[in-house]
Formats: sequence, C-alpha cells, structure tokens
Amino acid sequence: MQGFEDQKGLFSPFPVLDKTEYLMETFVFKLKDFQADLRFEGMQPCMLLIFFPREYYFLFENRKEIEDFINEKIVEWEKIENLSIDTHQIFVNEMIKILENQI
Repeated sequence: MQGFEDQKGLFSPFPVLDKTEYLMETFVFKLKDFQADLRFEGMQPCMLLIFFPREYYFLFENRKEIEDFINEKIVEWEKIENLSIDTHQIFVNEMIKILENQI
C-alpha cells in the first residue's frame, strides 16, 4: 500500500493472492518510535494483517467493534518498544474472543 504512512484505520478485504481460500483485513496505524525516520516525526508506521478463511468474512461485519478494540490496544501499546511476544499473544487471544462473539 503506497502512501500508507499517511493513513489510519481498517482497510479490507484484500485477497491473499497465493492462497485464494483466504482473505486479509489490514489495519494501518502509528506508534511512537524515537529511532524512526525523521520524515515520520517520531512515529513508526505499522500494519496489522489478519488472515482468515473466506467463508468467515461475516466475522468482520461488526467492523466498528473490531476497530475500537484495535484502537484501544494502540493507545495501550503507545510505543513500538512496548511490543513483545507476550503482548502479541495477549492481543491474539483477546481478538479471537471478539471474533468468537460474532459466531
């Protein structure tokens, strides 16, 4: 996605070209990073990719709830240095719970 560093939010669905049975939701955001390129004013552009089977696209019908959840996490993370394997696993588990509520 060219120019994504100026965008924010949930973009979807994108086909996964090498696995046509899957779709991908994309969330673009920024986190503070004091080592970031000066052009980005101390913010590091980030992209969260969520892959899921095509038949489960309905899970993303309530996009507002998902987007609100991810935005809360971004505020909680604040800086790119705060991301770790543990942070990732907690995020994944909480995201799965949100999606399971839609089944």
